[in-house]
Parts: sequence; C-alpha cells; structure tokens
Amino acid sequence: MYMLMGYYNQHSANTSYSMTNLSSNSSFEFTVEAISDCACGNISVTKGCSTEPCPFVELAISGLPDQICKSDVAQTLSLNADITGTTGGDVAWSGTGISQNGQLNLTNFEAGNYVYTVDYTLDNCSYSVQDSVLITDNPLIVAESHDPLCNGESNGEISISPENNVSYTVNGQSSSRSLY
Repeated sequence: MYMLMGYYNQHSANTSYSMTNLSSNSSFEFTVEAISDCACGNISVTKGCSTEPCPFVELAISGLPDQICKSDVAQTLSLNADITGTTGGDVAWSGTGISQNGQLNLTNFEAGNYVYTVDYTLDNCSYSVQDSVLITDNPLIVAESHDPLCNGESNGEISISPENNVSYTVNGQSSSRSLY
C-alpha cells in the first residue's frame, strides 16, 4: 500500500511509485489513499494490474556429441545456445571445462558422463536446458594368431578378444565376443 499524504491546499510532490523485479504472468492490487483532516474522511482507490507472461523461447544446445572416444578428447568443441523465439537476453554456460562463450576444452578428460547447462535470461524470465556427452574409454581389441603347423594345412587360428564392451566386424559378421 502506498499513501499519498497531504493537507488542505497542500499536495505531496512524490505521487508516483514503481514496482520492480515482478514475476511474470502475475496479478497485483494496490491501493492509493488520500489522508484528509477534513470532515469528509480519507479517500482511497484500489486498482489491479498484471505483468506480461514470459516471451516464448525455445532453448537447445548444439555442437555437443552424444558420445566421444577418450582418444578424441584432445580437442575443443564449440557449443552453441540455439534460441528460437525472442532473442536479446543473456547466456551463461556451466559444466566441466566450458567457457562462457561455449568453448569446451576436453583436454585430459577421463571416461565418464559430463553434463552441460546453458541458462538464458530475458526480461526477468529464466530458461535453462541441459545436455550431456559420454566419454568412453579407448577400445581395446587383442588379436592373436597361430600359424598352421605345415604349409597347406588349415589348422591355423586367429583369436580376436574385445574389451570395454566393443563391437567389431570380421568378414561382414558383427560380434562383441571372441571369435575362433
């Protein structure tokens, strides 16, 4: 409530009031009351107002692969905050190794899942989206061969053993286990 105070033939110089940092899409009521020493009594007026809803914004992160091999972490990725709708707000990035301009330096990252967040603020409205990248260990496949005992015999053998849940293809046949 805001009161304008004055007396007969005197008026207050401060007759305005500002409300800031209001939530979007909200309704408010305010009352202005003139205080009177006259026999008439005080006079008040109550008015309602509402704030605008947040502008339409769709936010996404681009430039971040779903998965990357540990051998490729010696690179820098450029992530983008893709904004559809009302633009002109402030963008802030968070997550391991990312700069405020969206540069993600993967140098020396270990295997694991890494989450990145972009926050977008526009006209007192906040938007946020997350995405992640899975850094996997380098594939390890052990191959052993045993030559045939004599020339022309077919008793030789090749053994392929994957580790780290790796799939592989030999002569068009996919597998994720040892072949003999």
